[in-house]
Amino acid sequence: MLPEIIWKIPKKGTINLHASILPNYRGAAPINWAIINGEKESGVTTFFINEKIDTGDVLQNEKISIVDGQTAGELHDKLMLVGSKLLIKTINTLEKGNYKTRKQKKTENQSVAPKLKRDNTKIDWSKSAFSIRQLILGLNPYPGAWTIINKEEKPYNFKIFNAKLSDQKVSEKNILIDDNKLFVGTKTNALELIEVQIEGKKRMMVNEFLKGNKNIKNYILL
Repeated sequence: MLPEIIWKIPKKGTINLHASILPNYRGAAPINWAIINGEKESGVTTFFINEKIDTGDVLQNEKISIVDGQTAGELHDKLMLVGSKLLIKTINTLEKGNYKTRKQKKTENQSVAPKLKRDNTKIDWSKSAFSIRQLILGLNPYPGAWTIINKEEKPYNFKIFNAKLSDQKVSEKNILIDDNKLFVGTKTNALELIEVQIEGKKRMMVNEFLKGNKNIKNYILL
C-alpha cells in the first residue's frame, strides 16, 4: 500500500488499474480467481486510491469475455492490452475534467481474490472434474496447481498445468493410461492431463512424461 502522504500529492488524486470489475475480485489474484471460479467474463477497472485496498471510487471499466479453456496467463495478456487502453482513456478524461465516479457498493455474494498460497492451490480430487480443471487453468503459468504423487513409495510434488474433461470412467484419485494418454478420476468424470511437471523435472507434455514414467499406473495420488 502507498502511504496516504504519497497518494494525496497529486491534485486530482492517484489512480490505479485493477484486473477485475470492481468491487468483485478485490485482492491480490483477481485474474486467477476469475478463472478458478469459472467466470464467463472479466475486465479492468480504473479507480481512485484511498486508505483501503481496492475500495476507491471507480472511474471507468472495460469488460471482456473469458473463453472455455483459457488460462490465467492468457487472460492476463488480454487484460494487459485492454487495461493499457483504458488507462490512457482515463487519464485523458481526468485531464479534461469531464468525469464522474461511482462508489463501490459491497454485495452479499461479492467475489474475492485472496493471495495464492500452498493450501489454496492444492488439488482436491474429491471435487468435480470441472472445478479441478478450472483450478489448473487458473494457476497456469504460476504458481501451478499441485498434488502429491507417491512414486515407488516416495512422495513427490506433482504439478498439473493443463487438462481437459473426459468421458473415461476412472475411480476417484486413480490413474488410467490409455493410448499414451493419462487420465485421473475425480468425483464426477475423469480428467485427461495434458501438461505436467514432477518435482525436480521441467514442465512437459504428458506423452513425454509417460516415456520416463512407465510404471505410473502403480503410483498413488494424495
